[in-house]
Amino acid sequence: MERQNSAVVIERVFNAPVDRVWQYWTKPDMVKKWWGPEGFTSPSIKINLHVGGKYVFAMHGPKGSEWDKDIYSAGIYKEIVPKKKLKVIDYFSDKKGNQLEPSDYGEDPDFPKESTVTVLFKELEKCKTKLSIKYPKPKTEKQLQAMLKSGMKEGWNSSLNKLDANLNNGNNKGNYMQSKMNPYLSFKDNAREAMGFYQRVFGGKLEFHTFKEFNASQDPSEDNKIMHSMLEAANGITFMAADTPNSMEYRPGTNVSMLLSGFDEKELTGYFEKLSASGTIRMPLAKAPWGDTFGMIIDKFGIQWMVNIGDKSRMR
Repeated sequence: MERQNSAVVIERVFNAPVDRVWQYWTKPDMVKKWWGPEGFTSPSIKINLHVGGKYVFAMHGPKGSEWDKDIYSAGIYKEIVPKKKLKVIDYFSDKKGNQLEPSDYGEDPDFPKESTVTVLFKELEKCKTKLSIKYPKPKTEKQLQAMLKSGMKEGWNSSLNKLDANLNNGNNKGNYMQSKMNPYLSFKDNAREAMGFYQRVFGGKLEFHTFKEFNASQDPSEDNKIMHSMLEAANGITFMAADTPNSMEYRPGTNVSMLLSGFDEKELTGYFEKLSASGTIRMPLAKAPWGDTFGMIIDKFGIQWMVNIGDKSRMR
């Protein structure tokens, strides 16, 4: 922990991709694995991940120690930028998330009643992530000294040791390469409008790429069509969409496909082969304009599948 511009800053670099670090910070079952210093357990983690939503974290100290009890902290999400930034109002609380005085848990009476905490996630090269936890300077020097003397440094560093161990646990290693399955929606020239609507419903980060960007069509009238769009909400909801090319039939009501994607070529190729058995290969697996390997199938039950095998050379 260090002081920067009179603020308390705690930093750590993890040997894990930012997507996995974000999950370990925002998924209750994953937070439970590391919340609290070494020797502590986490009996309860509740997260309502949206702006204005509340979280309530519990930790329990070693048996027989002065911390052999449930200790709660809670807060409200003020800003969420998926995989990049969280800004919260943080405070000590009871089981239900109601704010308590720090002194109720034995802290110095000068300890700030609440703090605006910013957590930054920065993706570095070679699947590394820099995590920064920033506390602004409190109103008085007494409050700052109370924070520094509270064991905040030792507590955070010990908790981050547990997080680091979980991120590098053999059972989790390589999770960022696991294949994923998401719905993929097709539209007739209004994918941009539709995905904008879904973003207003679910929130999150929305990206668009046109046919022109990938030189994917010889028809100039398709230049501004959406070739690929992806919406990633902060709570993990993810789906994708595209406009239907002029050369393909568009049938409302059947415009949902399943997308299998990832970097495991053997696994994904196997899925492609098994799904295409007694089905129809609409597009064989081949290099796509965006650099990955891509193919399309209609299985024997009439379900449409897309398989996208990522180019490992583009992984960071």
